[in-house]
Order: sequence, then structure tokens, then C-alpha cells
Amino acid sequence: MACRFPGARDVNQYWRLLTEPRAQFTAVPDSRWRTATFLSDNLRDTSSAYTDTMALLPDVGHFDAAHYGIPPRRAKSMDPQGRLLIDLAREAIQDAGWEAEGFDREETSVITALTESGYRELSTMQIRMRQLTGGEFGARAGDPRWPETVRAVDGLHGSSVAGLLLNMGPNTVSSVFDLHGESYALDSACSGGLMAVANAVFALRAGRCRIALAGGAQLILAPDLLVGLCRIGAISRSGRCLPFGAEADGFVLGEGAGVLALRPLADALAAGDRVYAVIRGVGTANDGTVQGGMHPQAAGQLRALRRAYRDADLAPDAVGYLEAHGTGTTVGDPVEVGVLRELRGERGAPAFLGAVKAVVGHALNAAGIAGLVKTVLAVHRGVIPPQPDFDLADRCGLDAARLAIPTKPTGWPDPGQPRRAGVSAFGFGGTGVHLVVEECATAPARPAPDGGPHLLVLSARDRAGLARYARELAHTLADDRPPLASVADTLARRAPLAERLALVAEDAADAVTRLTAAAEAVAAGRTGDLGAGLVAGTVPPGELPEAAVPEPGSLPADARSAALAQLAQRAVTGAGLRPVGERIPPITLPPSPLAPRHHWVVDESARAPEEEDTSHALGAVGEGRTGPLGAPAAARGGGASAGSIVLEELSRTGVFPLADLTERMQLVADLGFDSLMLQELEVNIGKRIPGFRTEEIFSPDLTVERLVALVDPHLTPEPAAGAPLPQQTRADWDAASACADDFPEVRQFEERLSAIAGSGADFPYFRVHQGNIRDTTVIDGRPYLSFGSYNYLGLSGHPAVNEAVHQAVDRYGTSVSASRVLSGERELTVRLERALADFLGVPDCLALVSGHATNVTAIGHLVGARDLVVHDALAHDSILQGCALSGAARRPFPHNDIGGLEDALRRNRSRFRRVLIAVEGAYSMDGDLVDLPAVIELKRRYGALLMVDEAHSIGTVGERGRGVGEFFGVDRSGVDLWMGTLSKTFASCGGYLGGSARMVRWLRHTLPGFVYSVGLTPANAAAALAATELILAEPHRVAALRRNAELFLGLAAAAGLATGSSAHTPIVPCVLGDSARTLRVADRLFDRGVIADPIFHPAVEEGLARLRFFVTSEHREDDIRRTVAVLAEEVAAAGG
Repeated sequence: MACRFPGARDVNQYWRLLTEPRAQFTAVPDSRWRTATFLSDNLRDTSSAYTDTMALLPDVGHFDAAHYGIPPRRAKSMDPQGRLLIDLAREAIQDAGWEAEGFDREETSVITALTESGYRELSTMQIRMRQLTGGEFGARAGDPRWPETVRAVDGLHGSSVAGLLLNMGPNTVSSVFDLHGESYALDSACSGGLMAVANAVFALRAGRCRIALAGGAQLILAPDLLVGLCRIGAISRSGRCLPFGAEADGFVLGEGAGVLALRPLADALAAGDRVYAVIRGVGTANDGTVQGGMHPQAAGQLRALRRAYRDADLAPDAVGYLEAHGTGTTVGDPVEVGVLRELRGERGAPAFLGAVKAVVGHALNAAGIAGLVKTVLAVHRGVIPPQPDFDLADRCGLDAARLAIPTKPTGWPDPGQPRRAGVSAFGFGGTGVHLVVEECATAPARPAPDGGPHLLVLSARDRAGLARYARELAHTLADDRPPLASVADTLARRAPLAERLALVAEDAADAVTRLTAAAEAVAAGRTGDLGAGLVAGTVPPGELPEAAVPEPGSLPADARSAALAQLAQRAVTGAGLRPVGERIPPITLPPSPLAPRHHWVVDESARAPEEEDTSHALGAVGEGRTGPLGAPAAARGGGASAGSIVLEELSRTGVFPLADLTERMQLVADLGFDSLMLQELEVNIGKRIPGFRTEEIFSPDLTVERLVALVDPHLTPEPAAGAPLPQQTRADWDAASACADDFPEVRQFEERLSAIAGSGADFPYFRVHQGNIRDTTVIDGRPYLSFGSYNYLGLSGHPAVNEAVHQAVDRYGTSVSASRVLSGERELTVRLERALADFLGVPDCLALVSGHATNVTAIGHLVGARDLVVHDALAHDSILQGCALSGAARRPFPHNDIGGLEDALRRNRSRFRRVLIAVEGAYSMDGDLVDLPAVIELKRRYGALLMVDEAHSIGTVGERGRGVGEFFGVDRSGVDLWMGTLSKTFASCGGYLGGSARMVRWLRHTLPGFVYSVGLTPANAAAALAATELILAEPHRVAALRRNAELFLGLAAAAGLATGSSAHTPIVPCVLGDSARTLRVADRLFDRGVIADPIFHPAVEEGLARLRFFVTSEHREDDIRRTVAVLAEEVAAAGG
């Protein structure tokens, strides 16, 4: 199960709230709506409410879209109720113990209750305003500046509609988790949640599915429901909800959501699942013909209850607890008590009665789920939660029904029978549901073994979440004291996230102590070893190997502790693993936390302050747009407005349909513009508006609206009719443009250079080395450990390579002196291309003289002005330059974000002749690999070309160094163009292109960078050929490189250094944050005999400055250990 209710973020917190009930009622915050606008006791004011008290969920705008692969723009469009269901589906699957090991997705249905939250109304505000101005509801709005009144809400775009359809809530759950059973939403008002569960039970009984995720969600994001329910007097004026209370005056409107994982009992027991309870009986009914449909009807309620007990084959008094609908209204409560009295009879067995609305309010569509989760927990734990203390309205009626209201946690009556309970929910419109739930008396398939110690591994999406997770888990263990073996196994069967905490504990009390200490340490920013058997670190995403945990008793106590401590270290490092043992039924623990971000249709910064007079703040109306974007300002700059020019150039540069662009969008965060795209945009606007330049173009917060405002002053108004044209009195150019020395770019470069020189650090570039660079180098007579060279396998300087070069020069000379087309071939180059093709596993290969130029000429040859290149945001400069010179449109997607890539392809493929996907095998900035199988699948699905740049992955990745194709085991023909450089593992200089024989033959005769360029020198061809042969003959080099890289990464992670997503490559970044700190650490390392590349702004964003360590096969273990130790010391000394 999984749930969110006011005051409770998960099932454990909900149980704590239920056993110590405190009403979760507060005033509506202005972030929902400005309550002062609606609060009034004037009964004639039909748009007012007489209360501002509700029970609300916090942070309803937050969602970890990235974790689910949902683009931010789509996430913002989705009804938050649907996003909440996705989160709860994940948590329910996790709570069931299925997350890591999987379940029958083919036969899993998703059935949820959903109704309008108000998000659709917010999202379509511009449409409503247009209707108002058209006079559809009365007088026309005369002021043409109305769009400013909805300036905080963007217009609709391509993905808006799908996000606002209620059926997309469960359908998106099915999509995210790849579930193939029936998937739909239903709405029966206040009984909706229970009706979803009832329908899931019917589907399971009928064999339409084997598993069902069922539940409901209710958010209230607009005041409509509150106002409407106040009009009928259903809402409490006192701000309290007192079911069956003497002072009851209505309910408090609430929010909440819950999802239950259901399957047939026999299947659950066979799989070793933990069974909270069994749904024994289901009854549903409608009131039929009634007046109005908003008043409770005794006959309809009684019909639903009797059907449930008939279905359960039980007497109505067989339950020890009843969770009532219990709204606290003077009409509803007496009807419900009367129905229960008639159902149970005067001689029925005694039972307890409760209603959770007294604590969390009335969550309408999710109200039944709130009652069901409460009741299931009561049955499972054998404790009936109390109601808040208040005087009863009809004690005699309750006595006659043999019902009592518990005022303290109460043990279950009649311990000799299975614990049973009933849950009711009755909706506006007359649809009622009653479920009978029963304790699962069957023993678990395998009890948890006794005896410690045990290994607990926690994971979260970020460190703040990890610290919070550790605290919450400690709280749960302190409260429940579960067997530690069950805790360890439950955690091990969860899908691991990047931030990890592992600890070895003897028992629950020991675990609580260690978790509390770890939470404090992680919250303070510490990682690595946090104490004996306690370690935290970061593991890159990806499938992790499983490691068997020694069974209790299989080893002596000391040996088991040592083995678990070793597993703890590995579980949180770059070479991570997932420890698993024999399956034990899971227990209820807090869910592993994600890293939600704010995704909301209303831009808070654009809302008017509460006291602002907006009567004079209305902007110009546009053709379907707000503000300056659509303003049909006087025709300037050749008849175009600033808004139209900016939109057209944004569309052209960023490859966005004009309809998708709105003024509130940020160029970097929302449109994905990188620095080169921003520069291109500025240039393109400057071509249409001579003289336009702005220092703000690279601001990360630049919005479309702000850019329009920056462009607008540069537009020159056209002269009025009859006015003389302005005369040109001087040359219309900037004198600084005629001399490169005076370029502003030169000045900016010199300023950055001065900043480095002024820092006191040694200039880290263009150092003169006095020999070959392998694991060591010599500068000014002093030896250094080098982590700044790409000589990954130590083959540059290898005797066999040197000898091959000497022989080639002796035979062929130092140059081929012209292009290979004209001057002819050399046997060395032909042999090299054959060897490379065999090494890559492709039919043919072409060698060129420069790695950078290989990308530039290949991209320029494959695509042109009618085409699009979609590339990873961390793509090498050569890819970007190739895009720029090709004339093709360019669209980056967030680094390694497969969802972002698919979004770009889905929206743009049909708009271009050809689309080329350009990715790298291994990214030299982050040290991680492309998800090649996923990219190949998208290439096939969308009919795109795929180019993989293997500059840093060929020779370094894969069992035999044959690159990412070997690493992932893909069919090499799934990639159109394999590109790589010869200057790294191949100990030479140049580049290559590999692929089909037909394509390579075409390139050999037509590729400009090959046909019109000199051929590879004999020395370089010989070096690369010899290196290729050595890689094949000496496989230990690749193995040593992999071993050294894993050692460096593991040590760095254990030392608490931020290595980002680095994994499976010899590139280990150490992210330090600001540029000055990075330069200081690099300088101190140099002083201590270690060379590492500092990378800082503007090469990377400020805040992501880093050192990069390029590990080689030649590095010795003790040198790696010394380097990481020195690095950790200097990072700590440099401070934050």
C-alpha cells in the first residue's frame, strides 16, 4: 500500500497519526487561492465561502519528473493528481517487495478514482479570458489589455491536452511502469476510491488481470468545490469535523490519495508476499430514483452493506470494527447510524465504530481510500485506532446498534476469530460501496531468521532525501521493533537509487542508533566512512550486480561482520552492488525518497502582489499570446515587431514550433539552449536588427519575455508617411570589427586570463613536458603523476609502436603530401582501415587526419539545411561545429536523458528531411556511458540516423576494449556511423568513420574533409596500426585500465568526493563547485606532484567546475591511492 494524507506522507506516518489522532485542519494558504477574495458570511454572495479551513497536502506542485523520464514541460501540464498516483504506484510496488525483482506487468491493471482538481481550469485560463472578451457570458470585456490578468499562466501547447484528461492519470501509471492490463479512471464522487478497489476485485475474480493497482487521488486546487459545498451547508462553520458528535456541523474539505496492490490470495501466498488483509466481500449499490441526489438514502446504503456481507458469506455482525462514511453532518450521520442498527439488529455482537474524516477531513474521491487504508492497517496490526475525544450526539442509537466509539488504541475483540472489519463510502449521486476485509491467518512462507548482524542499504535520489530517509527509518524501527533480517531484506528488494547509505547492525536498537548518527552526518555533507560498518556514497545509475548476503549462522560472527562490512563498502561505491538473500515477506518501511522539483502551470513570480492595483497593469492583447510576444506594435525593423522577430529566431535556432513558445519560458531551463545556441540566437537577431547585442544573452534566467524587452529598443520605427528618409552620414559599421585585436571576444578572453593570473595559481595550461606522458611526466626537471593524458593504454611510447613508426618513415617518408584520391594509397593506411573495421565489428572504415575535423566534415556531409541534429547536451565541440557548418538545425537534449531525446524526436521528426542523433560512447566531462541500447531503439522507432563518437570509449570500454558496442552487446549495424579518434588508445593522430561498406565507399569518394585533405601520415598510420595489434595481443592492458579506474572511483567515492555519474570509464571527475576553488585545488595538487585538468566557467556552468582525472593502465595502485588521499586532503583544505 501507499498513501498521502494531511499530516502523513506514507503508511507508517499515517498509522502514527491514527493512533495519536490530531485534526489536520488549517487555513487555506494564499498559494492555493487568495481566500480573502472569497471569505464572506453574506449568504447572497453566491461566489463566497463562509470558511477558509481545509485539510490540505503540502507541496502538491512537486514531482520528480526526471526519475520517471517525463520531460519538465509535460510534467507541468499533467494534473497533479495524476503525478501523485505515479508516485504512489511506485511506492505501492516497492512496499509489495516487487520493485527490484519485477512482477507480472503484462497482467497488471490500473483502476483509479479521479475527478476534477481545478488544474484544468487553471491551465485553460487564457481560453476562458478569450471567451469573456467575446461576450459569451454577458457584456464584452472592453479593455484590450486583458491578457495581463492571466500573465502567470501559459497558453496550451502540444502536450497540454493529454495532461488534462483524467483518464491519463491511470494511463500514465501504466505507461511509466509498462503495465498492460486494463487502465481507466472512474468517478462516483465520495465513494470513488472504494469503487475503484471494488472494480479491481471484480477484474481479478473474472480473470481479466492477475494484479491490480487500485486507489484514488483528490486535490482541490481551485475554490469552486469549497464555495459550492458551502452553498448547501455541508461544510463545517466551526472548522471541525465531528462524526457522530453532539456539536457536529458538517465536514472539513480535505485532500489525499492512496494506491493498493491487489492480487488473488493464493498467488500472494505462493509468491511469499506479505498480506495486509484479504478483501472478503464487496457490495455496491445506487439509490435509484430520488429527489436531487445529494441527500443520503437509508435504503441505498443498506442495500450496499447487505450485498457486501452476502458476498463475504458472513453475518453482518461478524466484524469487530466498522469504518463509517461519517461525514459529521446533521443529515448524514443519523441516517448511517440508523442503517447500521437495522443491518446488525439489536442482538448483534458488539463492535467498534470510527471515521477518519475527524482527523484528515473529507477527501471526496479519496475518502474511501483513507478509510480503507486505516482499516487494513488496523486489521493487520490488531489495534483499533481511537477517534478524537468529543461528546456523542446519539449515544442511544449507537447502543442500540451495539456500537462503541474507541477513545484510545484498543486491542481487537474476540481474539479467537480472524480479525474482520467493514468499510463504507457513500457518494453524491447515490452510489455506495461497502467492503469487508479480513485478517490473513495463513503463516508467511518463510519466517525471518534470527541472529545478527545484518546489512541495511538505503538509497535516495539526493543526499537531503537520504538523510531524511535514515531519520524516518530510525523512527519506524524504534516504534515497531521489527526483525532486522526482515528490514534488511525489504530494503534489498527496492530499486537502488544513486545516493547510498549502508550500515551493519546487530539488532533494531543498534540500527536506530547508527541510522540517527548517519542521518546527521549525511545532512552535514559527510560521505565515505562514517564509522565502523557505516558508509555513504554515490553510485552511478544503471543495473547493478547482485551479491549474496551470508546467511545467519553460515559464518562465525566475526567473519560474518567482516563480510557484511565489505559488502557495505561495495554497495555505496562506483562499483556498486545490490545485496540480496533468500526472500522474506516484506515489512512496512518508509519509501525510498525521490528528488521532486516544482512543476506548476501558474508562475508564482508573475502573480500580482495582494495589494497591487491591477487596473492599469494590463498589457497589449495579441493573436493568441500575452504581453509583448503577440503585441502587434507599430511595424518596425522591416515591418516586424520585437516579439515576432524573437519568436521566429527562437523557433529557428531551437527547433520549436512557434505555437510551443510562450513568454514565460526560460531559454536555458525550458528550451534547452546551450551557450552556442544562445550565441547563434544573438547573431541571428543581430542580422535582422543591426547593432543588437546584449550581455544578458548568456544569463541562465533569461526568459522569452525579457529577450523581447532587450530587443525592442534596438528597433528603428519606420518614418511616417511623407517624412524624408534618414540620410547615411557615416559608414554603418563598428570600427572594432575591422581589427581582430579589438574584438570584444579578445577582451573577454584577456579578462579571464587575468583572473587566473591574479589568483596566484600557476597557469595550468600549455605546460612544457620533457618526454612522453604515460602514468608519469617531467616538467622543468621535476617528475609528476599525470592524470591529464589520454594515453589510456600506455601505447604512446611503446617500443613496438616506436619501431613501427621508424620503419614507416624510412620507407614512406614523413608525409603523403596530398589527398589520398590524388596521391594514391599507402599499404599502411589500407591495412589500418581493415584492422579498425575488424576491431569495431563493422564492414568498412575510413581514416582521416584529424579527430575534430572528422566529426565536422561527417556531420556536414550527412545533413544540411532541411535537416536536424539532436545531440546530447555534453556533446564534444566537434559535433557542435559540425552542426553549425552543416546548416542543419540543432537541438540538444539533457545529458543522458533518454526521455528528453524521445521528446525531441517525437515532436520534430516529421518536420525534417533527415534527423541525425549524435551521442558519445563515453563522455569526457562526466565520465559516464551513453545508454546505447535505448538510443538505438529510439533511432529505429523514429527513423533517425545515429552517430556514436567513441573518442574516449574505443580501447577503454568493453571486455576487450572494443567500445560501447561491445560493452552493451549491440548489433553494430544498429549504429549508422561509428566515429573515433586515433590520438588516445591508438597512440597516433587522426580520426576514423566506420559503418556499412556501401556508406563508407560513398564517403571515400565524396567526403570533403577526406577528398580535399591530405591523407594520414605514414608515421601516424603505422602507430595506429601497431597500437591496434597490441590491444588485441595484450588484453591485460584493457583489464588493468578497468581495474585502475574502478579503484580510483571507489576510493574517491569512499573519501566523500563528488564524482557525479562516472562509471565504467577511465574518466573520473571531481566536482568542486566554483571556479576559484577548482583552480586552487589543481594548483595545490601540482605543488604536490599530481597533474589533473581543471575545468571551469565558461567551459562548464559556474557551480559545476571540476577536476578531471584520466586513469591509465600504467598507473600503479599505490600511486592511485596516494593521489586520491592527496586530493581528498586538498579538497577539504580548500573548503566550500
